[in-house]
Amino acid sequence: RNATETVRCTLESLDVTGPFFVKDCDGAFKHTIRAGNYVVALKLTSENRKHVYDLPRMSFVEESDGILTNICEKHVMSDLVCTGGYSF
Repeated sequence: RNATETVRCTLESLDVTGPFFVKDCDGAFKHTIRAGNYVVALKLTSENRKHVYDLPRMSFVEESDGILTNICEKHVMSDLVCTGGYSF
């Protein structure tokens, strides 16, 4: 199974009907969960870049006016790195 299927099965088995937040297991970050549909991303700067490991293997996101327009794994296309947090 893939990650999407795992989340679907978990939501069904727990009978979740409201908002939920999903976190990938292969990273760590601080975030205050709020309701809504969004992807948690980190804007790379010269200061925080040294704390982000293995950039070529990360997912990157593109946005326009605060709206996610693209997400791509293992392809550097912006300065926004997907942290692995997803809210629905």
